[in-house]
Amino acid sequence: STRAAIAVLCLLFVLCGGGIAWCLYLECGPMIWRTRLCMFIALGVSTILELGFCINNVFFWWMIPTTLLVNSWGALDAVLRFPVLHGFDTWFTLKQILLLVVKVLLYIFGITSFMKNRVAFFTLLMLNIIGLPLMYVLALPLDDASGDQVGAARS
Repeated sequence: STRAAIAVLCLLFVLCGGGIAWCLYLECGPMIWRTRLCMFIALGVSTILELGFCINNVFFWWMIPTTLLVNSWGALDAVLRFPVLHGFDTWFTLKQILLLVVKVLLYIFGITSFMKNRVAFFTLLMLNIIGLPLMYVLALPLDDASGDQVGAARS
Protein backbone atom coordinates (compact mmCIF):
# COMPACT_ATOMS: atom_id res chain seq x y z
CA SER A 1 0.00 0.00 0.00
CA THR A 2 0.98 3.62 -0.34
CA ARG A 3 1.13 4.16 3.42
CA ALA A 4 3.59 1.29 3.87
CA ALA A 5 5.76 2.57 1.04
CA ILE A 6 5.87 6.05 2.55
CA ALA A 7 6.71 4.59 5.97
CA VAL A 8 9.59 2.56 4.50
CA LEU A 9 10.85 5.61 2.62
CA CYS A 10 10.77 7.68 5.82
CA LEU A 11 12.55 4.89 7.69
CA LEU A 12 15.33 4.77 5.11
CA PHE A 13 15.62 8.56 5.19
CA VAL A 14 15.92 8.57 9.01
CA LEU A 15 18.44 5.71 9.04
CA CYS A 16 20.60 7.26 6.31
CA GLY A 17 20.47 10.65 8.01
CA GLY A 18 21.31 9.04 11.35
CA GLY A 19 24.20 7.16 9.77
CA ILE A 20 25.62 10.33 8.26
CA ALA A 21 25.18 12.18 11.56
CA TRP A 22 26.92 9.31 13.43
CA CYS A 23 29.88 9.37 11.03
CA LEU A 24 30.19 13.15 11.34
CA TYR A 25 30.04 12.83 15.13
CA LEU A 26 32.80 10.21 15.12
CA GLU A 27 34.98 12.39 12.87
CA CYS A 28 35.11 14.98 15.68
CA GLY A 29 36.98 12.46 17.85
CA PRO A 30 34.55 12.41 20.78
CA MET A 31 35.50 11.17 24.21
CA ILE A 32 34.84 7.48 24.79
CA TRP A 33 32.26 8.00 27.51
CA ARG A 34 30.19 10.22 25.21
CA THR A 35 30.30 7.68 22.40
CA ARG A 36 29.29 4.95 24.84
CA LEU A 37 26.44 7.16 26.12
CA CYS A 38 25.16 7.67 22.56
CA MET A 39 25.21 3.91 22.02
CA PHE A 40 23.36 3.36 25.33
CA ILE A 41 20.69 5.81 24.21
CA ALA A 42 20.36 4.15 20.79
CA LEU A 43 20.08 0.71 22.42
CA GLY A 44 17.50 2.03 24.89
CA VAL A 45 15.37 3.57 22.14
CA SER A 46 15.62 0.36 20.13
CA THR A 47 14.61 -1.80 23.11
CA ILE A 48 11.68 0.49 23.96
CA LEU A 49 10.55 0.32 20.33
CA GLU A 50 10.71 -3.49 20.39
CA LEU A 51 8.80 -3.68 23.67
CA GLY A 52 6.23 -1.21 22.35
CA PHE A 53 5.64 -3.44 19.33
CA CYS A 54 5.17 -6.40 21.69
CA ILE A 55 2.71 -4.50 23.88
CA ASN A 56 0.73 -3.43 20.79
CA ASN A 57 0.51 -7.06 19.60
CA VAL A 58 2.75 -6.59 16.58
CA PHE A 59 4.85 -9.38 18.08
CA PHE A 60 3.74 -12.18 20.38
CA TRP A 61 3.97 -11.71 24.17
CA TRP A 62 6.89 -14.15 24.49
CA MET A 63 9.05 -11.69 22.58
CA ILE A 64 9.21 -9.44 25.67
CA PRO A 65 11.49 -11.67 27.80
CA THR A 66 13.46 -12.89 24.79
CA THR A 67 14.05 -9.32 23.63
CA LEU A 68 15.28 -8.29 27.06
CA LEU A 69 17.54 -11.34 27.32
CA VAL A 70 19.06 -11.02 23.86
CA ASN A 71 19.53 -7.25 24.14
CA SER A 72 21.14 -7.57 27.58
CA TRP A 73 23.43 -10.45 26.72
CA GLY A 74 24.36 -9.09 23.30
CA ALA A 75 24.17 -5.40 22.56
CA LEU A 76 24.36 -4.17 26.16
CA ASP A 77 27.41 -6.35 26.76
CA ALA A 78 29.06 -4.92 23.65
CA VAL A 79 28.37 -1.32 24.69
CA LEU A 80 29.67 -1.95 28.20
CA ARG A 81 32.90 -3.41 26.76
CA PHE A 82 33.36 -0.58 24.26
CA PRO A 83 36.02 0.38 23.01
CA VAL A 84 37.80 -2.95 23.55
CA LEU A 85 38.74 -4.52 20.24
CA HIS A 86 37.78 -8.15 19.79
CA GLY A 87 39.23 -10.28 17.03
CA PHE A 88 36.97 -12.00 14.55
CA ASP A 89 38.03 -15.35 16.00
CA THR A 90 36.99 -14.65 19.61
CA TRP A 91 34.04 -16.02 21.59
CA PHE A 92 32.70 -12.48 22.00
CA THR A 93 32.41 -12.00 18.24
CA LEU A 94 30.90 -15.44 17.76
CA LYS A 95 28.34 -14.70 20.48
CA GLN A 96 27.39 -11.38 18.88
CA ILE A 97 26.93 -12.94 15.43
CA LEU A 98 24.88 -15.83 16.83
CA LEU A 99 22.67 -13.43 18.80
CA LEU A 100 22.02 -11.40 15.63
CA VAL A 101 20.95 -14.60 13.86
CA VAL A 102 18.74 -15.49 16.85
CA LYS A 103 17.21 -12.03 16.73
CA VAL A 104 16.35 -12.39 13.04
CA LEU A 105 14.72 -15.76 13.77
CA LEU A 106 12.82 -14.24 16.70
CA TYR A 107 11.49 -11.48 14.45
CA ILE A 108 10.43 -14.01 11.80
CA PHE A 109 8.66 -16.37 14.20
CA GLY A 110 7.51 -13.74 16.69
CA ILE A 111 5.52 -11.49 14.39
CA THR A 112 1.75 -11.91 14.71
CA SER A 113 0.90 -11.08 11.08
CA PHE A 114 3.63 -10.33 8.59
CA MET A 115 1.36 -8.76 5.99
CA LYS A 116 -0.25 -6.48 8.54
CA ASN A 117 2.99 -5.56 10.37
CA ARG A 118 5.66 -5.69 7.66
CA VAL A 119 6.76 -2.10 8.20
CA ALA A 120 7.41 -2.79 11.90
CA PHE A 121 9.27 -5.96 10.94
CA PHE A 122 11.56 -4.17 8.49
CA THR A 123 12.01 -1.26 10.90
CA LEU A 124 13.37 -3.57 13.59
CA LEU A 125 15.41 -5.50 11.06
CA MET A 126 17.07 -2.35 9.72
CA LEU A 127 17.58 -0.80 13.14
CA ASN A 128 18.71 -3.79 15.22
CA ILE A 129 20.34 -6.11 12.72
CA ILE A 130 22.04 -3.53 10.50
CA GLY A 131 21.98 -0.12 12.23
CA LEU A 132 23.12 -0.81 15.79
CA PRO A 133 25.92 -3.26 14.89
CA LEU A 134 27.15 -0.85 12.23
CA MET A 135 27.04 1.99 14.74
CA TYR A 136 29.22 -0.07 17.11
CA VAL A 137 31.75 -1.16 14.47
CA LEU A 138 32.11 2.36 13.07
CA ALA A 139 32.89 3.67 16.57
CA LEU A 140 35.62 1.11 17.29
CA PRO A 141 39.20 2.46 17.26
CA LEU A 142 40.34 0.45 14.23
CA ASP A 143 43.04 2.86 13.06
CA ASP A 144 46.23 3.80 14.89
CA ALA A 145 45.58 7.52 14.38
CA SER A 146 43.32 7.93 17.38
CA GLY A 147 45.79 7.22 20.17
CA ASP A 148 43.34 8.10 22.95
CA GLN A 149 40.86 5.44 21.90
CA VAL A 150 43.54 2.82 21.22
CA GLY A 151 45.07 3.43 24.66
CA ALA A 152 41.68 3.07 26.29
CA ALA A 153 40.96 -0.09 24.32
CA ARG A 154 44.16 -1.71 25.57
CA SER A 155 43.46 -1.00 29.22
